[in-house]
Amino acid sequence: MLYGREHFYPMFRERVDVLAKADPVLDLGTNFRYRKELKPFAKSFGPRYVAMGYHSSSEHGDRNVHVDGDIHALPFATGSAGGIFCLEVLEHLHEPQAAIDEMHRVLRPGAHLLLTTPFMAPFHASPGTSGYHDFFRYTDDGLRLLMRGFSKVEVEPFGGLPYRLLAGLVPLPVRHAVLSSGLAMRVFNALDSRLPTRSPLRWLAWATR
Repeated sequence: MLYGREHFYPMFRERVDVLAKADPVLDLGTNFRYRKELKPFAKSFGPRYVAMGYHSSSEHGDRNVHVDGDIHALPFATGSAGGIFCLEVLEHLHEPQAAIDEMHRVLRPGAHLLLTTPFMAPFHASPGTSGYHDFFRYTDDGLRLLMRGFSKVEVEPFGGLPYRLLAGLVPLPVRHAVLSSGLAMRVFNALDSRLPTRSPLRWLAWATR
């Protein structure tokens, strides 16, 4: 989860602003519309936004997804999408290459995919929940390999050692409190921005069809 104060947040915001103008933009693998990081941008999308879940429920009311589908076999026509979000989904997929290939198929030439996935984050499946496993972690090289069919791929770290330690060692309520503190965020950002890493908490990938 992003809090909007991280030193790498502007990069995420800029990418979201680009995709908000896409027609249509697909949000793949989400439980409900504008989940997590997209919530602050909900009013930017309008009718161009299409959310797709897997075995989705109707418990979210007017925030229910628009489409129930399998990301390994997307129910969208080839070249029909102007952009795609795939946020914190890739690690849960048993055939990630098939999913990436499907995203490539449905995107128009020149359109963008914004994907985030953890690298050093804790295990986060739901025991006993069918279809919600935690299979993989990816390096930047691994993500570029999966996305080799795209014309251009940029992979950026989201949270180095300070953020990794916080995520791995601190209970969630305390972590939220720390990251909601302006002073704590200034300290974390000052440290994190001075420690380049290829072992981050998460990755952001920006791929061009």
